[in-house]
Amino acid sequence: MENTTWVTELILTGLTDDLQLQLILFVTFFAAYAIILVGNVSMIFLIRLSPQLHTPMYFFLTHLSFLNICCSSSITPKFLCHLLTEKKVISLAGCFTQLYFYALFSTAECFLLAIMAYDRYVAICHPLLYLVTVSQIKCVQLVVVSYITGFVHGLVHIIPAFQLFFCGPNIIKNFLCEGPALLQLACSDTYILITILKRNRTQVTEFILTGLTDDPHLQLILFMIFFTLYAITLLGNVGMIVLIWISPQLHTPMYFFLSHVSFVDICCSSAITPNFLCHLVKEKKVISFAGCFTQLYFYGVFSTAEYFLLAIMAYDRYVAICHPLLYLVTMSQIKCVQLVVVSYITGVVHGLLHIIPASQLFFCGPNIIKNFVCEGPALLQLACSDISLNNLLKFIFIGFTLITTMLIVLTSYICILITILKMHSAKSRKKAFSTCTSHLMVITIFYGCLSFMYVRPSSRQNYHLDQMASVFYVVVTPMLNPLIYSMRNQEVRRAFRNILERKFHVLQL
Repeated sequence: MENTTWVTELILTGLTDDLQLQLILFVTFFAAYAIILVGNVSMIFLIRLSPQLHTPMYFFLTHLSFLNICCSSSITPKFLCHLLTEKKVISLAGCFTQLYFYALFSTAECFLLAIMAYDRYVAICHPLLYLVTVSQIKCVQLVVVSYITGFVHGLVHIIPAFQLFFCGPNIIKNFLCEGPALLQLACSDTYILITILKRNRTQVTEFILTGLTDDPHLQLILFMIFFTLYAITLLGNVGMIVLIWISPQLHTPMYFFLSHVSFVDICCSSAITPNFLCHLVKEKKVISFAGCFTQLYFYGVFSTAEYFLLAIMAYDRYVAICHPLLYLVTMSQIKCVQLVVVSYITGVVHGLLHIIPASQLFFCGPNIIKNFVCEGPALLQLACSDISLNNLLKFIFIGFTLITTMLIVLTSYICILITILKMHSAKSRKKAFSTCTSHLMVITIFYGCLSFMYVRPSSRQNYHLDQMASVFYVVVTPMLNPLIYSMRNQEVRRAFRNILERKFHVLQL
C-alpha cells in the first residue's frame, strides 16, 4: 500500500508501433482532419451567406457541422501529435477533458440528427404547418436543448469518473482516452477495501437522525402540531389544484403554473414529512442508506422545479402587465406546457447531478445526522471520502439555480414596477400590483429559507439554525402557499365562493 502511487498520466498504445507506418498514418489522418475542418467550416459559411439556405433544415445543418468540428477536434489533434512522438502520454486531467468534450459533442450530435429527422417529417407530412411548427424560435430552442443535453450527459459521466482512484496499470489500449478502457484501469474498490480494513470500521448502512428533541412528551406535542400542518398542506394544495381545474375563470397561464406549484409543494413536503412524523413516535430515529439518498434526491428534484416554476410565474406576470396585447400569444397553452416540462426536467437533472457524486462517497462512521431530515450538507460532513468535488458542485449548481431564477424574478418585477408607475390611473396601478403580491410573498419566503440553508459558508453553519430553516421550508412553506393565494387573491376567493354557491343551490333543489 505504501509503495503504491496514484497515476497522474496515462499511456496510449495508439494504432501501431511501426515508425514508418505511423508517418503514413499521420499524413493520412492529417489530410482527413484538414478536409473535415475545411468542409464543415465552408458549409457553415455557405449557409450563413446564402439567403436561400436560411431554412430550419440548413440551420440545423450548420450546428451539425459545428459539432462535427468540435467532436473531431477533441480527439484528432492529440492523436496526430502522438503519431509523431515516441512516448504517447496524456495527463489524467487531459484524459478526463477529452472524455468530457467527446461525450458532450457526440450526444448533442445524436439529438441534432433526431431533430433533423423530425424537421423532414414535418416538411413532408405536414407542409402547410411547417413554418409554424418549426419556427425560428422553436429551432433555437431545439438546438439549445441538444447542447444542454450534451452538457448534462458529459457531466453525468465525468463526475462519477472523477471519484475513482487510479494506482496502476496506466496503459490504455487505444489511440484515444475512451470511457470503458479508462474504467478498467480504476482501482477504487481495492483502495476502499484496504482503507476500511486499515481503519477497522465497517461501511455505514443506516443513518441516525437526531430529530428536534429527545423529550418524549415534547415529541408527542410536535407530532400533533406537524401532523396538523401536513394535513393542512395536503388539503390546501389539493384543494387549490381541484379549484383551478374545475373553475373556468381560473383556466389561465398564471393559475396553470400555480396548480403545478401546489403539486410540487405536496411532493416536496411528502418527501420528508411522513418519515419525520414516524420518527416523532419512535424511540430509534433511523433511516436506511438507500432511504436517505432517495429522500435527498426527491427533495432536490421538487425544490429545484419549484424554483423555476416561481421564476416562470414572475415572467408570466411581466408579460401580462408589460405586454398585455401579446399575452395570449406569448403565453400560449403549448408554451406553458413546455415551460412546466422544462422545470421538471431541470429538477430531475439537478437531483441527479447531486445524487450521483454523493452516492460515490463512502461512509464509515459516525452516522449521526443532526437534523430531522436527510439533508445534503449534514450528510456530506459524515463522508470518509474527499467531498471537495461535491461541495464545488453544490456551490455551482445551487448557486446557478438561485442566481438564474432570482435574475428572472428581479428583472421581471423591476419591469413590472416601472410599468405600474407609468400608469395614470390609481385603480389600474392597484389592480396590476394586486396580481403580484401573493407571488412576491411566496418568493420571499421560499428564496429566503433555501438560500439560508444552502448558500451560507460551511464554517458558519449551526445545526440548530439548519433545523429551524428545514422545518420552515419543508413543513411551513408548502402550507402557507395555498393560504397566501387564497387570502390575497380575489380571483381565487371569487372562484371558491362560486363553487360554494353552486353546491348550496344544488342542495336546496
